Amino acid sequence: MGFFIDDKKKKDYKSADWGKKLINDNDVELGRDFDPDIEKDAKDEGKVILKKEELDISKHKSKIGEVEISKEIVTEHKTVNVPVTHEEVIIERKELNNELSDSPITDEDKIHIPVMDEDVSVGKHTVITGEVTARKHSFE
Repeated sequence: MGFFIDDKKKKDYKSADWGKKLINDNDVELGRDFDPDIEKDAKDEGKVILKKEELDISKHKSKIGEVEISKEIVTEHKTVNVPVTHEEVIIERKELNNELSDSPITDEDKIHIPVMDEDVSVGKHTVITGEVTARKHSFE
């Protein structure tokens, strides 16, 4: 540890014998190592420069990993009951008590009745059901 010497005392200290140490202007100005006991005997006064160490702290970011988010397609098989309708033709015969007719019997007497049925068609479409959000948050 060194001590501080002011300008008035600088001249006196330069010429003094400090335990066979050569003292120059730089030593006196910079407060380089002098023996405090010798100075105290010479002037009964002295100053000591107090020093301390402080920490230099810094932070830096480094990658520790990563997150990957993906979706998985799941196939579901479903059985769905769908009521369908169909048409049936009912043929009824009715007795007419043997009434007389003027027309001859031929194959040309035909009736066309369309018969309908429902078929089930299955299709699919995509709908949005929700969303997922991912974000980073820093903690101390």
